[in-house]
Amino acid sequence: MLAQIFATFGLAVFLRSAAQAVWGVDFLVVKSPLMEGRISVAGLLLGLPQLVASAGSLAAFAGLHWFIGRTETGLALQATAQDRQAASLMGIDTQRMFARSAGASGPLASAWPRRSCRAAMSSRGRSAALLQSTEVKRIFLGG
Repeated sequence: MLAQIFATFGLAVFLRSAAQAVWGVDFLVVKSPLMEGRISVAGLLLGLPQLVASAGSLAAFAGLHWFIGRTETGLALQATAQDRQAASLMGIDTQRMFARSAGASGPLASAWPRRSCRAAMSSRGRSAALLQSTEVKRIFLGG
């Protein structure tokens, strides 16, 4: 267990250093971002990109919550996650549920970083954007 933790930490340091070596640590400014501007709400200035990202995240969460709690497939996924043997005894194909969850994690892991990297590139540089993308994928894919 301890070796796995050290290996994960070492891989994170390696990926960060490799990204900085390949793309450099210089900042990249996006000339014309897709969204820009601020909205004032009760004296608070909220950035439009952050507001749109928050709304998109909440919509994705609501959709996933509905899918897991209201559909037959979602309930089967939930049952498989809670007790694989009991779900199998109830007639749920647990191997198929594991395949579906793995298949769903890939698109989720690759779609979100593409959107957030644009904002990261403008504020933290290209290597930080790549690192954010790889770290998010590792989290989603369980690494």
